[in-house]
Amino acid sequence: TNLKEAIKDGDVDKIKETFAEVPGSVPIKMQALYVCLFGETLAEDDSLAKAFQKQERLLHEFANDPASQLAQLMALEALLAGAEASSKARKEIPLLLKFLYEEDVVDEAIIIGWHHKSNAASVLGVEEAAAQEVRKLAEPVVQWLEEADTDDDSDESDDEGD
Repeated sequence: TNLKEAIKDGDVDKIKETFAEVPGSVPIKMQALYVCLFGETLAEDDSLAKAFQKQERLLHEFANDPASQLAQLMALEALLAGAEASSKARKEIPLLLKFLYEEDVVDEAIIIGWHHKSNAASVLGVEEAAAQEVRKLAEPVVQWLEEADTDDDSDESDDEGD
């Protein structure tokens, strides 16, 4: 069974089994998964945010550890840095990152770390200029996460003074 067929069948165990058979590293496997899940949406220039909501359960299944979470961000970056991605699709980056964070698919520290490592997806063939463009669009969400993180820290220090 290939990954696309397994996804169409909707059997999570089958999808995981097929995912494991994809040759290559975790980011390469994740890129294959993202292409299967969101490639058509991209080609038709439909809303990726809606497609992500529809696939939320599956995205959770492949976010069990920091390496998998980072691989998802790399796969997303590769998807949106590719020539097939329209500027409309790229503009959804903040929405998609916010969704991955708020639905507990990807941890905020991993999003922030990915954002600061501009060559993160170079192993997936993402070129520097495209990586920079993706990060520029992601900036508002990353700033929001960093500020929220700072607010948490300052709340804790306020409590200690009581």
